[in-house]
Amino acid sequence: VLTLQNGLGNEEALAALVPAAQVLGGLCFVCLNREAPGVIRHIAHGRIRLGEFGRPPEPRTHGIAQIFRDSGIACDVTASLAMAHWEKLVWNIPFNGLGVASAAGWEVWEGADPGGIVGGHPHRTTDLLLADARWTGLVRGLMQEVIATARALGHPIPDSQADEEIRRTREMGAYQASTLVDFALGRPLELDSLFREPLRQAQAAGVPVPRLERLCRVLEVLAARAV
Repeated sequence: VLTLQNGLGNEEALAALVPAAQVLGGLCFVCLNREAPGVIRHIAHGRIRLGEFGRPPEPRTHGIAQIFRDSGIACDVTASLAMAHWEKLVWNIPFNGLGVASAAGWEVWEGADPGGIVGGHPHRTTDLLLADARWTGLVRGLMQEVIATARALGHPIPDSQADEEIRRTREMGAYQASTLVDFALGRPLELDSLFREPLRQAQAAGVPVPRLERLCRVLEVLAARAV
């Protein structure tokens, strides 16, 4: 059973339903938006990274990767699926999160109660987040918290990944991350896998993540109001 999903906890959920040895996971590095059932708008990039849940790659892992490549989809295999998830979170947490949370305005990041002032500000696509030094600083700060957490959990992600992710994101232009698209269309947000579970693991590891804590709070307020 192969799941291609962002965030943490997806393979664990599958392993509660089928034997863990049958579970694989993967990540899609692609800019696209699901605009309607069966309608996908591809914007940029496109590759898949596969791995085994809780195990090194096996011959079947490489076999599945070859099936994707034979279909014209770039695909590689990771030695550590857990580390690959954290590497992806370096981008997903700041850009998916702040794309939505920027609607709360800059005030919440200066100490105001998000429950009292959320709303009335425009959402920010990736280009707008990186065009403002304040938001760019927050993006970088969240990335550093994710990297620090990953390292504490045994995943040696280098500091340089933050610079590389920002560089790649500038090439995307005015991209709306998937969480922002879901929010605009009234869909549920992926709060548990993308934000709450990384926060829980950071706190369990004793890593200070004040920006991630506040981001979770803002997103929870926004999601509750949307419902």
